[in-house]
Amino acid sequence: MHNSTHNQSKTLQNKSYCVVEEKDELKKIVDNLDFEDHHIYPYDHLWVDVPHPKLSWAHVHDNLEIGRCNKGSGTFFIDSNLYRIQPRCCEITYAGQYHSAQSNPFDFSEWNYLYIDLDYYTSFFDENVKTKIKALDHRRYDFPGVVNEKEHPQIVAIVDAIFSECENVSPDRDEVLAGLILSLLTLHSRLMIPTEKTYDSSAMMKRISPAISYMNNHYGETVTIDKLCELCFVSPATLRRDFMACSGKSPAEYLHSVRVKNAAAMLANTDKKIIDISAEVGYPTVSSFNRKFSELYGVSPREYRKSHK
Repeated sequence: MHNSTHNQSKTLQNKSYCVVEEKDELKKIVDNLDFEDHHIYPYDHLWVDVPHPKLSWAHVHDNLEIGRCNKGSGTFFIDSNLYRIQPRCCEITYAGQYHSAQSNPFDFSEWNYLYIDLDYYTSFFDENVKTKIKALDHRRYDFPGVVNEKEHPQIVAIVDAIFSECENVSPDRDEVLAGLILSLLTLHSRLMIPTEKTYDSSAMMKRISPAISYMNNHYGETVTIDKLCELCFVSPATLRRDFMACSGKSPAEYLHSVRVKNAAAMLANTDKKIIDISAEVGYPTVSSFNRKFSELYGVSPREYRKSHK
């Protein structure tokens, strides 16, 4: 995590296995958290994190992660899905999902995170109840990894309650947390629909993660398919197939979504001219920028700025 601050002098103890970063190319990190006897981290204080404006590393956990955005804006990447972040919203990321947060450089976001030993807390659940919770078998479903308070107030309220409970040490804390986590997983399961994927999405995400990270860091430049293939050690056909399978987008379409979402942040948080924003996010002409922006947001950049200022 970047620019992280802690209310107390406690640090997250991870066993991280990574490939050393070369130049500014993203490599992958797998975090295996040692919970010791607490089964949740942090367990008596809040961890405040301010993500870097560049997507510097994507990683996976072997545990459940929940986070809430308290202020600012940015993007959150989960398994090739790119979410526009504004408060109040929360993220729910399951074991094995590649993810990373990114701040808007003009409006830095601030997050709290919790890491949860799901095996321990689900041991409180009745076995018959477990079989009905889709979230415990999340790879079989498509679902949003980031939800906002306006559309899903119950989920955000329960995430708040989990954070509140974790700030305090009480003798019945685990029982309360087990009930809250059951409610969170059940409500999130309502948003899950059976996936049509017939492949190992985790393996594909592992292959295309360097390309996704490169596009998030270099969206203002010329990005070629040859460069992306070089980063992922795959052929153009394989790269396109993996992107379509994981995200429903081609590499070019994914790049457009990154460019447009970063442009939206600039429109809402700066007074830069639209022609300058267009060039900064990688479009050679304002007309091509307007077209792509309207395809994603349904309004022109000018209209978007007017409604978000």
